[in-house]
Amino acid sequence: MLAASNPEYFVVPAPKIFESQLVQKPREYFHNKIMILDDLIVSFEGMDLKQRQQLENFWTKLLEGSYARDASSITNVASRRSQHR
Repeated sequence: MLAASNPEYFVVPAPKIFESQLVQKPREYFHNKIMILDDLIVSFEGMDLKQRQQLENFWTKLLEGSYARDASSITNVASRRSQHR
C-alpha cells in the first residue's frame, strides 16, 4: 500500500528480474529508493548458479553505491542503508 501511494520513494521490481535487466535501469530507479522484493524464492527460482551470483553481486554492489558490467553502469546511488552508516 505504501509503495503504490508513494512511487517517488518506493520501487517494486518485477518478481522475476535478472541482473541484466536491472543494470539497464537509470540511476533514478534506485537512488534514494526503498526497494520492495515480495518473495526472494520467486526471484531466484529457476536461475542457474551464475545468474544467482550475478543478481546477488548486483544488490551487494548497489548497496555500496555503484554497479558496473560491461558498458552499463549505475553510479553514485545512495541507499537508505548507506546514509545511516
